[in-house]
Amino acid sequence: MVEGLSSLKTRSSQEHNQIAGFEYSNKINRAEQERSARLIAQEGNYKTITNELEKNGLFGEQIKRVKEQVFVGFLTPENWKMLTTLELFDKSTFEHSVDTYHIARNKIEKVLDGQVIIAKLIEQEGVTLEQFYRACLFHDIGKVEIPNFLINNKLTDRDWVDILCRMVCDEHNEELSRAVMKKTGLSSGALSDEEHLRAVLAEKHIRAVKLVPVKEALTGEEIEELKVRGFSPDMSLGKILEAHEEASERILLEAQLHIEGKLVGQHHNYKGKKIDEMEIPIATSSLCISVSLADVMHLADVQQALEQIRSYKTKQSKIQVLATLVHQAQLGYVSEYITYLWVSDEMKDVSSEELESEDNKADLLTIRALTERYHTA
Repeated sequence: MVEGLSSLKTRSSQEHNQIAGFEYSNKINRAEQERSARLIAQEGNYKTITNELEKNGLFGEQIKRVKEQVFVGFLTPENWKMLTTLELFDKSTFEHSVDTYHIARNKIEKVLDGQVIIAKLIEQEGVTLEQFYRACLFHDIGKVEIPNFLINNKLTDRDWVDILCRMVCDEHNEELSRAVMKKTGLSSGALSDEEHLRAVLAEKHIRAVKLVPVKEALTGEEIEELKVRGFSPDMSLGKILEAHEEASERILLEAQLHIEGKLVGQHHNYKGKKIDEMEIPIATSSLCISVSLADVMHLADVQQALEQIRSYKTKQSKIQVLATLVHQAQLGYVSEYITYLWVSDEMKDVSSEELESEDNKADLLTIRALTERYHTA
């Protein structure tokens, strides 16, 4: 009897070790598959990436892993492949996209300003809520075609201003100086005053990242990779990143997501058209979606990005974020009324300490200039 028990105990221990070894081996295999999939996701072309993931049989396990991170009930199998591709390319961009969807969904399903429910306005445009939410989730899918070292660049806005001032004030770079003069309205002689230049850039909300050639912040290897992707190193980082909007639209249209593609193709308004210059649609059958729908997506996108901590920036306060949204509306690139609905709702969550802080005084004046105008209209 003793020998039988001893034998049983030994066999049980061996089986346990075999199971543990099998689980460890599976864990290693899963980790290797994920590493391989993430490498493929850096190849720079959406179709190439998805074809390679399919060919190597990597989608199944990766989709399963992504589904454990987020629940979105309306996505099709092809939608899950798209979302998984985004997660494999860059986890931060994936998380930003999911958060943008949640922010937008929460906002549009609420009653705003006592009577407005944006979700109903969306449906009146002939767009289903699922189509709108899908557009929110995939508004940044085109970023998979931009080198990851640019998506996650660690230079802050101040770093880019430092580079701009060096090139303009110290090195007198002619091409950049002309661009700065055009943007700021400053004369050539005024560019030698670095302190004044910095003040004007801040006052006019002009970001140096949209003016400085990106090559000033890249290694030789990164410059060559950029060229392979079809981008000139003389372009600004801001200009290169803008390419993701058009790429996102193209990817969604090719996936037969026409409404989503048109919405995504407008959400940043990179073409710089003011609201009154844009063609407001008569019928959704032409797939020309009202700009106000793209504005909702834009506001959720920008708010999430500004509230997020990244390697190159700190998290902004609620007041700073809302003032930025209002400023964009003042420039005419986002609907003022939609911005009013959005911002007035967000202001309900602002603490009394923030409202009374001297540091927030200027931003609060900016916000109130918009909210009071519409509230009394």
